[in-house]
Amino acid sequence: WIPSAEQRMLAARRGLPEADMSQFADADIDNALADPAWPGFRGPNRDGRQQGTSIATNWSATPPEPLWKVAVGPAWSSFVVAGNLLYTQEQRGRAETVVCYDAESGREIWNYPIDTRFDDPLGGPGPRATPTLADGGQFVLGATGWLIRLDPKTSELVWRQNLCELADRKPPMWGFASSPLVVDSVVVVYAGGAGDKGILAFDTQSCDLRWSAANGNQSYSSPQACTVAGEQLVLMLTNRGLDLFDPDTGRERLSYEWIHDGYRALQPQVIDEDSLVIPTGTGSGTRLIRIAKNAESFVAEELWTSRNLKPDFNDFVVYQGHAYGFDNAIFTC
Repeated sequence: WIPSAEQRMLAARRGLPEADMSQFADADIDNALADPAWPGFRGPNRDGRQQGTSIATNWSATPPEPLWKVAVGPAWSSFVVAGNLLYTQEQRGRAETVVCYDAESGREIWNYPIDTRFDDPLGGPGPRATPTLADGGQFVLGATGWLIRLDPKTSELVWRQNLCELADRKPPMWGFASSPLVVDSVVVVYAGGAGDKGILAFDTQSCDLRWSAANGNQSYSSPQACTVAGEQLVLMLTNRGLDLFDPDTGRERLSYEWIHDGYRALQPQVIDEDSLVIPTGTGSGTRLIRIAKNAESFVAEELWTSRNLKPDFNDFVVYQGHAYGFDNAIFTC
């Protein structure tokens, strides 16, 4: 790996020494990437929960200590973590850029720019999704619809697809925001195209389109893998409701209609493997449904709907039978 002129310039401007992967042992990198601690959007299960870690909660007695700070470009992306490697997306001028940082120092290790820029008056510029580490690769979706696989060690491009072409659509009002989901040998993203081009699944190695299926035409949520009623499924929340798909074939297992005229930008939560909390914003609130098998199909039963929890944009967390989140601007349990 050789730092580019741009990387050297950025490092000099930030007062940081140039970094590269040589500071890490190959075995350590391989082990970290084989089992990343935080591999994708909202963690391993996309539920916003970190297991087995304790932090000091008395910040008066033991306040957090800043260790480093670096400037980054505008974006709505979060970080994924593998060992001491941090990966994210950010806008740098005209380029949507995938970046790898050293968690110990904040130094940039590599960046991969793509010459594209999405900007809107409300959301501002920059990518909206979060990268995903899986199957030895890094899968990234940009706001203008490009989907790529990179080598997370070297930043080498493995393959590239274009959702605008495949789904025959322009970017949504606030850009493509679906964080890629890898299930076994496919990477799944929401596209929102007409007909059967609502949700797309590509082969992780070849980038061939393995399956596609109909879905709602508007969503800023991400596909999510869950076990529901004993089956591994892909869940996708859109303006038309919640759809459940077979990850191998794309066969629709359930289409639960709950139409919402506004946007949905949230993740469903699974309770006890047979119930799903469906979060929605102003005007609709949150609903709990129970799913059961009826012969070879699924059926859903509404258990309750509440307008006292309207997460809207900020996701919520379920812990020990309680949902914690925002009812508009009010923190709520």
